[in-house]
Amino acid sequence: MRELAKFSQRAARSYLQSAVFVDDHIFDQGTGLIEPVIELGPPRKRLYGKATVKNTGTQGSPEQGSEDPPFHPKDLVGSFAKEGITCALYEPKKGFATDPESELFKLCERPDIIILDWDFSGDGGSSALDLITCLIKQSSEDFPHHTRLISIYTADQSLVGVANKLADRLRKEGLEAHPDNAQCRLRCGATRVLVLGKPISRFGEEEESFTVKERDLANRLIDEFVGMNSGILPAFALHGLASIRRHSKRILDRFHGDLDGAFLFHRCLVADSEEAFDQLPDLLADEIRAVVEDDRISIAEIKKIAADALKNEHITASDKKLIDLLLKGAKAKTVLKNLNGKDGVPLGHLSLAALFSSRTQYSSAARQLCFGTVVRLRKKHSRYCSYAVCLVPACDSLRLKGATVQFPFWSVDIEDFDGGHHRNGMILETKIGEHVALSAGGKAGEKLWTASFDVDLKSKTVLALRSGKTYKYSGCEKTVEWVGQLKPLHAHRIARSITESLARVGVSEAEWIRVFCDRE
Repeated sequence: MRELAKFSQRAARSYLQSAVFVDDHIFDQGTGLIEPVIELGPPRKRLYGKATVKNTGTQGSPEQGSEDPPFHPKDLVGSFAKEGITCALYEPKKGFATDPESELFKLCERPDIIILDWDFSGDGGSSALDLITCLIKQSSEDFPHHTRLISIYTADQSLVGVANKLADRLRKEGLEAHPDNAQCRLRCGATRVLVLGKPISRFGEEEESFTVKERDLANRLIDEFVGMNSGILPAFALHGLASIRRHSKRILDRFHGDLDGAFLFHRCLVADSEEAFDQLPDLLADEIRAVVEDDRISIAEIKKIAADALKNEHITASDKKLIDLLLKGAKAKTVLKNLNGKDGVPLGHLSLAALFSSRTQYSSAARQLCFGTVVRLRKKHSRYCSYAVCLVPACDSLRLKGATVQFPFWSVDIEDFDGGHHRNGMILETKIGEHVALSAGGKAGEKLWTASFDVDLKSKTVLALRSGKTYKYSGCEKTVEWVGQLKPLHAHRIARSITESLARVGVSEAEWIRVFCDRE
């Protein structure tokens, strides 16, 4: 996968900007300056092979015969600087807190790469375990999950032993942690935890392969980050985000303060119909889209990447077979019959379809009921549920007056992909990771209906409040739950289809001419 790997590497190196290194022996307590050497721990005799690096005997100078100088924090910072990544050094106080409100936790929330010592003030890894557990818990509770690369960089003799302690603690906390092609690399949800060793003598092939010199640490972690995000779509996402980061100052210049007067004047003009501040996300999104589109990959490179990606292990054998049929000239309808096998449409196809049709919710706040909102209706004392899409015009869902309001809905059908001629298909991915396949069609007399809801007096909108894993609206006779939000164009396509069916003109005419003219 040479072309895809090159693209992934380039995208990752362009994207990565920040790292933080947390150790309890960085600064001299008397002067406040960076200590010249960090102790690597007691030496240990190797059972085989020739040691390439020997431990320091005492802090300050390497042992005679050592091929590398002892560890200095500036070497770590320098290894990242060569890659254009800013690395911050942080030395926590003894007995530091690790909860989500702590200083250290907040520091570790934003960097792209987190590097932690293992033994803080002789605690045997207790503080590192607490911090990593808190970070992974936060990641698992967010949707979409917060992807992180966390690395332990330790002088401990047994890297596998450290990894086992990490895995045991995470499982005890109800977080599934599994080795990812190596015992020293753990995957826990969206987070990858890596146990790397400072350059001292160790035993075993894996221990040696995860022992890294300071000057090589940045490259090793970049490679690990690339491994976390391998594939065409992850690499392109990194490529696009890197473009946005590079051009962030230019985007800011498009939204300069001299426009405030014009914006407030515009706001006053539209005050009776809509809120001008609600238009700002679209303006910003258009500028970001322009940056990503202008930094697109060339067609020639796309072809090379796509051809190379067919060897990617993420692509299943069944998908490779279907792609091969299409490349050999098979008709799409023939190939699609093989897509929906005995186990249904594969998860990857559902997830991609959801990415196209539904808007991702990055906030855990309440869900507004507006144009394109998909809801689930449950009948009391019944497991049966049905789905509908809200068709209220966008402006009519804001600044509502009164305690209740009526909104129109169009009932949509659960899609089973049985080959029927259904219209306006869509896939929604729920917060708990399930996929809902729906299609919108039918006659207005059967599908169109209205329902009343309570208006939130503070926001002047209809809001669904979180109840366990779901969001529920109040004021309706039925139990109405928020399921997802369609992207605007998908919602408009459904609305257009409905209005077209309502606008059909029924006329009386000679039957022979109707039959003659309606022939295909």
